[in-house]
Amino acid sequence: MVKVAIIGGGIAGLTAGIYLQKAGFETEIYEKNQNAGGLCTGWYKKEVLIDNCIHWITGTKPKSDLNQLWLEIGLIKQADDFETADYLFLSKFKNGQITFWKDWQRTQKEMLTLFPEDSESILQFFSNVLLLTKLQIPAKKPFQFYHLFDFLCLIPTLAIQKKIQSLYGDQTIADFANHFKNSYLRHAFLDHFPSVYPAYMLLSTYASFISGNAAIAPCSSLELSNRVVDKYLSLGGKIHYRKKLKHLTIVDENIASISFEDNYQMTADKYILAYDINQIYQKLLSPAYFSKKINDKLSKLTNTTHTSSFQVAYQLDSKVDFLTNATFPIRELSIATKSISRISVKIKKAKNSEQTIVYVSIFQDQDDYQFWHSLSKEDYKRLKLAYANQIKQLIFADYTHLINELSILDIWTPLTYYRYCNVVDGSFMGAIPKERTNSLVLPNKLSKIKNLWFANQWLMSPGGLPIAGIVGKFAAYEISKEKLR
Repeated sequence: MVKVAIIGGGIAGLTAGIYLQKAGFETEIYEKNQNAGGLCTGWYKKEVLIDNCIHWITGTKPKSDLNQLWLEIGLIKQADDFETADYLFLSKFKNGQITFWKDWQRTQKEMLTLFPEDSESILQFFSNVLLLTKLQIPAKKPFQFYHLFDFLCLIPTLAIQKKIQSLYGDQTIADFANHFKNSYLRHAFLDHFPSVYPAYMLLSTYASFISGNAAIAPCSSLELSNRVVDKYLSLGGKIHYRKKLKHLTIVDENIASISFEDNYQMTADKYILAYDINQIYQKLLSPAYFSKKINDKLSKLTNTTHTSSFQVAYQLDSKVDFLTNATFPIRELSIATKSISRISVKIKKAKNSEQTIVYVSIFQDQDDYQFWHSLSKEDYKRLKLAYANQIKQLIFADYTHLINELSILDIWTPLTYYRYCNVVDGSFMGAIPKERTNSLVLPNKLSKIKNLWFANQWLMSPGGLPIAGIVGKFAAYEISKEKLR
């Protein structure tokens, strides 16, 4: 039996392992942490589950490629294993609110009524959102294995992508928002993604939601990843925890062995690095193993945005009706290198408890990561706590009697993401291009190393859970096809 070693037990590595086990391979996953799942995770503090990772899942439309993938890896138990919601985003202001309803016609009517000066731009926004509802993410197999009929089936998707690229290819969300005259409307479009993200991500997210192809996760992020782990183990796969990769030994254009920091060494017939591409490129493999084309693409990663966040989880014993999942204004506050005047809050009930968990998330970028990275251990802890206490005061500025009931459960920063998953600048997504580009699609195979494949969210922008699942499946598909040849 052919043995495949998979380095990295995130969703990409687990997905690759599941499909390879099904195809008759022997696989073993080597994960540096004590749990698998990668960034799709959660943890316990004071017996309360901290979970502010996956909120929305794309691929909820039954019979879609992505929905089928989620079923096959055990992420969902049935095609409609999701929770519904009335709205995707909610932006609050002193004089009202703007809601992105699932009923898009309601949203359009409200916007046109409130902001008649922006009627033309509003109508164009909804026209293009409706166009994107027809877009599906292809996830059956890698494009190099497509036949003529497969490409013919892709024509509608490619036509939509081409039109949206022509309209928004040069625009960030900040550029897009600036087309609107009303400041409240501009803020509503800027509230829910980093402003440097491509504009099409905002439109496509709302399009997925109103079309029924995006919904609330059926359980916590930790439970989602555990479902995939259970699926992998049920198929006979093995996972080795606390195995941090140290060195690849290459002989005659093949990986001969892999060693880990605990001096453990292993061999296999084939290898998948389900691992951050920047770590591979900068620390594990010499650029000599990459073609000029790939080296050029990898060098462009320096011209991308790596987004992360500063997050706080609070525990509140009282029931509150004035807080909801929304973004709302606060007095200006500095966090790391940024000043903010609006803050995003999510409310969840603690499992098996009457307590409320209040999550606050603030976008961070490369500069913020460097800020956190430069601090001493003592200053890092001190500033985290100081920011969390300032945020608590601002959230409950009009309800001071509740401040003492709001306790800090945990605080995490871009540095947390880096330490846990080795991701560059603590980014929880793949590379986001700063300039117009067809995409930062990278190959998952090197011609100069015959028995090595890659599988991680950085291979295709914008990254995230769907891309992790797709690239894991594609790596397994290629190895399976090679076996048949």
